[in-house]
Amino acid sequence: MVSDSQGAQEKLALTALRRVIVATDDSGPWGADVVFLLYSSDPDPALIFPLEASGRDDFVKWLIAQPGYQDRELAKAMGSTRIARFEVLNVARTSTNYEEADVQV
Repeated sequence: MVSDSQGAQEKLALTALRRVIVATDDSGPWGADVVFLLYSSDPDPALIFPLEASGRDDFVKWLIAQPGYQDRELAKAMGSTRIARFEVLNVARTSTNYEEADVQV
């Protein structure tokens, strides 16, 4: 579950997760320039949260343990100083079925 600064909460069932994209802007490395975009089967992100979100560490631990996780893409995103998107997980490429749970950040 993700909470924004006003307390609104969003969640995405892991069974619905299809892709994880890390988006960066050109304010890095000094600004808050990294967000995670979580996609279901829809073309628009189902969930968006910044790198600074509470619960981020648990999400990243879960993410790096998934088959098909692209560590090199995450590393490139963390070092990026430009507007870019990096696909760090694509479930369609791995044919993975995740357990019934929610992404909580």
